[in-house]
Formats: sequence, C-alpha cells, structure tokens
Amino acid sequence: MEAELGKVGGKEDDLDGGQGDGYTNPEQAREFVERTGATSLAIAIGTAHGLYKGEPKLDQERLSEIRQVVSVPLVLHGASGVPDEAVREAIGRGICKVNYATELRIAYSDGVKEVLNKNPETIDPKSTEQRVRSG
Repeated sequence: MEAELGKVGGKEDDLDGGQGDGYTNPEQAREFVERTGATSLAIAIGTAHGLYKGEPKLDQERLSEIRQVVSVPLVLHGASGVPDEAVREAIGRGICKVNYATELRIAYSDGVKEVLNKNPETIDPKSTEQRVRSG
C-alpha cells in the first residue's frame, strides 16, 4: 500500500493540496511507516501536483534524512515540471518511484486533439486512442 505523508501542494483531480510548508517530517515518516505498515511512502519535499508557476526547489537534504529512518521505497509525487537533474538527484538520494501524471495527461490530450483535428468525423473514443498510439 502506497501512502502519502505531508502535503504535496497543487491540484490533482478534485483534490487541492493547498498552501503552506507541509513538508514531510523525517521522524513522523518513520513512525507513520511503522504504525501503518505502508509498503511505500510518497513524501512532500517541495513538489506539487499539476503545473508549476516557477521552478520547484526540492528539499534534497530532507529526502536524505527521511531515507535514513524509513526502510520502505520512497515515492515522488508531482514531478511534472521538475528539472531532470533534480529528479536524478532525488533518485540518487533514495526515491524509487517518480510520478509524472500531469505531463502524461497533457501529452495524451494533445494527441487526442491532433487526431480530432485531422479526423473531425471521429466519434468512437476507442478509434481515437488507436490513432493516438499509432501516431
């Protein structure tokens, strides 16, 4: 079971992560994993769901502190728009799974729009998906 501790900002679906610090506290992360039995943990170190207005700054030191006290795989939510070098560093410090949902949704939506612009008679979503996949 993947759990999320802390507040990953931004919006995802109908959920609003809100504002404020909300970063994952390393000691709370250790206790949370021990008490819940979570098998992976998404941590809040400066990412947000959705699109960023500026360049996100990840608290890599906090990530290292969490990695030292938590034994389960760590997850980074909200990586769409995070510079590749920051993601690579996070992986080097212990992130095992990276979520890029917003970038994938944008790419998929752009592909559907392209298919519909080229083929306005398309009405079957399955047909649209097949055309998006085949390029």
